[in-house]
Amino acid sequence: MSQPAKNLLELLRMPRGALVEHLLREVAQDLIARAVVDVRGGR
Repeated sequence: MSQPAKNLLELLRMPRGALVEHLLREVAQDLIARAVVDVRGGR
């Protein structure tokens, strides 16, 4: 499992607040962007 995916799982375990919600969105966006690059053959 990639480090960003591990980070996402760890954030999901934390109590929810504005900062955690923001970080969840940032990590999720990064994972999606990496997947798009992979699908398009960028890696």
